[in-house]
Amino acid sequence: MALPYRWIFRIGALVLIAGTMGWLTFGRAGIFTSPDENANAFFAQTFAETGSMIAHEPLNTVANGIIHPRSTIAPGTVILPASFLGFPFITGVLRSAFGIFGALMFTPMIAVCAVLALWWIVKRSAHDEALADLSALFLLTHPAFWYYGARVMMPNVAFVSLLIIGIACFFFASSRRSIVWGVIAGSVTMIGVTMRLVEIPVLLIVALIIGIAYRKSLPWRVLCSATIAGIAVFAIYLLANAHLYGSALATGYTSPDVRSMSNGTSSPSALSSMMSLLFPFGIHVRAMMVHAFRYGWLLYPISSTFAVIGAWLAWTSKDHRKAWRVLVICLAVASVWMVTVYGSWTIADNPDPKAVTIGNSYVRYWLPLFAASSVLAAFAARKMFAMPHCVVKIGIGCIVAVLLAMNTWTVFSGSDGFIATRAALHTFNEKRSVVLEHTEPSAVVIVDRADKYLFPFRRVIVPLRSDTTYAAMPVLAPVVPLYYFGITLPDIDLAYLNEHKLAVLGLMIEHVVTVQDESLYRIRISENL
Repeated sequence: MALPYRWIFRIGALVLIAGTMGWLTFGRAGIFTSPDENANAFFAQTFAETGSMIAHEPLNTVANGIIHPRSTIAPGTVILPASFLGFPFITGVLRSAFGIFGALMFTPMIAVCAVLALWWIVKRSAHDEALADLSALFLLTHPAFWYYGARVMMPNVAFVSLLIIGIACFFFASSRRSIVWGVIAGSVTMIGVTMRLVEIPVLLIVALIIGIAYRKSLPWRVLCSATIAGIAVFAIYLLANAHLYGSALATGYTSPDVRSMSNGTSSPSALSSMMSLLFPFGIHVRAMMVHAFRYGWLLYPISSTFAVIGAWLAWTSKDHRKAWRVLVICLAVASVWMVTVYGSWTIADNPDPKAVTIGNSYVRYWLPLFAASSVLAAFAARKMFAMPHCVVKIGIGCIVAVLLAMNTWTVFSGSDGFIATRAALHTFNEKRSVVLEHTEPSAVVIVDRADKYLFPFRRVIVPLRSDTTYAAMPVLAPVVPLYYFGITLPDIDLAYLNEHKLAVLGLMIEHVVTVQDESLYRIRISENL
């Protein structure tokens, strides 16, 4: 029996987008474009091979703990994650069971499952298959979801996807009054939360709003089973935290780095500690407004405009009014919270601070907002499509087509898009090959940004221009081969280093090889001693 045309379209869209999510993975020799991804991949591999996320670096006893890449910390002689443990744990389990392919395909596959789960939630709640189709399509092709689905070792899409799947499981459990499915819902949701524990405050606020709104109709046995399951998963997470960091409540984010420990600071008050925990970057209204405009609207103006229109239409809707109003309120509250927390932070991911690109961290931090707003954008499009005038339908259809084209352009083009990023990964691979060829396996390489592709093939120190790095050089140079890899230094800078900066340390630097715009230098004990 032939598939209905709708299912052909649905399957085709899923396969197409999911396939492009492998754009930055296949044929790239395990190279990633950010230190966060590289660290997650490393700890997933470590867990798959050893059953633990603890990596050892005994040389840190003499290097004062500075031999480690970004997105990690190095207390004592171990290297630990500087992020939450949920994502590297899950990908580590998958790598152990299915090899590296299992770890790399987790994010695209869980993203596809989330799109299907959202489609089911909307169809079941609104009893509107066209709205479900549009919601799934708008989520699947939203630049934030699409792009970070291809950044396969980033936790953000997996976090949002598991939340959506957990909600779908809870809906199913509620309809069946199934305690078993309640346990599944709570477990899946909390596994997602362990990937982004920082979002717990806003998730609790949203859960409270929903709980108050539906207090008379919630299946409390299912809710209790989901809650108990979630607490059990969280308890396991706390045990893992205690094993790695020495405290159940510690994380890689809160553990001090040796570079900042040298700067003595006074103990903060309880109030300032609480404010620092909830709003780690302070509250800066102007920065919030600028960043919200640039990364909440300017990158995808049609999607965001549709979402705003959809919020108004949903609020005034007569069908399923309560559900739509709860969604609008939850999204509004979550938006205020997340824009306040992250919008107050000025993030310099791009060398050009004025550049507005898909690769900026605001995009991935606000991904939960974009996912929820996709439903409201779809609601606006659905309502407009339902208008009786043929001209209006054709116009909205054209706008949706332009929306999909713009989303595709945003994801693929630009300095951070798929095409440029894949080219950069090819460059990283070439540079890594040259560095590995000209350095010993035991070498320590000082880098500025190349740690994301040199580690764990070589031990790394980041960056060169740091007092702690220079202080460690005289200690390391007699013990291991020591190198610097970075932007090719002008002759005047090399002369300054050899005659002044390194000379007082009894060291010298010499050129080894140049690859594209960067060079490898050997740092050794001075021959003039």
